[in-house]
Amino acid sequence: MRPWRIPEITVRRAELPDCDLLADIHSSAFRRGWSGAEFEALLVQPGVHALIAHFRNAFGWRNAAGFVLYRVVRDEAEILSVAVLQDCRRRGIARRLMEETLRHLYREGARGIHLEVEDSNAAALGLYRRMEFRESGKRPGYYAQGRPSPGGALVMLRQLR
Repeated sequence: MRPWRIPEITVRRAELPDCDLLADIHSSAFRRGWSGAEFEALLVQPGVHALIAHFRNAFGWRNAAGFVLYRVVRDEAEILSVAVLQDCRRRGIARRLMEETLRHLYREGARGIHLEVEDSNAAALGLYRRMEFRESGKRPGYYAQGRPSPGGALVMLRQLR
């Protein structure tokens, strides 16, 4: 028997007491982070949910590693944000979060889901394309805050039904 464990990812629904944790993860992943209060204001809205991924490393330590925040309105859904801590990237955490989100949305009756992603974010674009999201629009200059030259966004869509 090996003295170490295989890394493991678990996902659970975020609750209001998790808002500061969500804010910490978001701030580490993006130029402009959202505060715990901003997350709380989102999570109290009808149809807004978040999932948190915890990563258990080879030594058995379990740490929050990332989250996905999404909104459902009738039969349409939108990914509001996906963030994974820098040290936890390239381990399947974002994929697992997205898979769980798609399962939740399917059970909730969503027919389609869309998101916006920076057009230069190759890792995220690769993940979304592998998960059958297709480009449905462009938003030039969408990501402008704190940048010398604004980055564009791609709007991506995936049908669930």
